[in-house]
Amino acid sequence: MEPSQYGYDKPYFKLKDEQLVLHTEHLKPDLWSRLSDELSDSLRAFNYMGSLLRSFKQSFESRDKSASAPKQAVLDKESVTESDELAMALTLRIVEKLKSLMESQGRKFTVAFIPYKIHVTRDILRNHPMVPLFADKLREKEIKYLEPFYIFLQAEEKRAGLFNQNDRHFSASGHALFASTLLDPELVEQTSNYYHKKSADS
Repeated sequence: MEPSQYGYDKPYFKLKDEQLVLHTEHLKPDLWSRLSDELSDSLRAFNYMGSLLRSFKQSFESRDKSASAPKQAVLDKESVTESDELAMALTLRIVEKLKSLMESQGRKFTVAFIPYKIHVTRDILRNHPMVPLFADKLREKEIKYLEPFYIFLQAEEKRAGLFNQNDRHFSASGHALFASTLLDPELVEQTSNYYHKKSADS
């Protein structure tokens, strides 16, 4: 959805007339990029400076107020912006494409949501506000999803240390728990189409 991430250029999609359009024109190699890659591979100090610059850029980007912004904050429904809605529409189209590809190969397809670190560690009883909204869109397209947030919330109460201290990524125990939500039949049943089961029960 964006031409760069973590300081690196990458291919990205846009929606045009409800169709996915892949953009790679910005990925043409230039002399500076080749030189930078070579220096990063050979010089530890240059690599370290690059990491500092990327960290600074991420800190600057964290001032973005939309719910999809890469920041560490407690979020609610009011945090979801029009830009976030457009991002979900694009993501849904990509998910539909992936589902079609997988099913053409005779494979099953399921979306698994990632628990939002700040809400887990601060005991906020809901995942990122975009998750239930996107779950509704998946349900409309009859795409199965797993919501392991509440499994993580229970585990974090036991001081499981499910996330790395300095970023939003899973720790080793977090990876293990997430894997179990994909593989353990009982946990899969608990997390499968969670919001819509909850609505049906209530």
